[in-house]
Amino acid sequence: MNENSIVEVRAYERAERIAKQVLNKSIANPIGSATMYHATYVSPYWAVAYKKVVKVEDHIFYRKA
Repeated sequence: MNENSIVEVRAYERAERIAKQVLNKSIANPIGSATMYHATYVSPYWAVAYKKVVKVEDHIFYRKA
């Protein structure tokens, strides 16, 4: 990612830190094997073709069925 394209630097740094912790398994990965997600206020056509993994706050995560 180009450093100049980051609009919210603190949010980016937090997301990067959390992603590294998940990859290093130093914190739990709440979404498991999910590869798709959407916000709870939408109903995408593709959701029926996937298995629901978990709901985290306002997002639902899915993996291949």
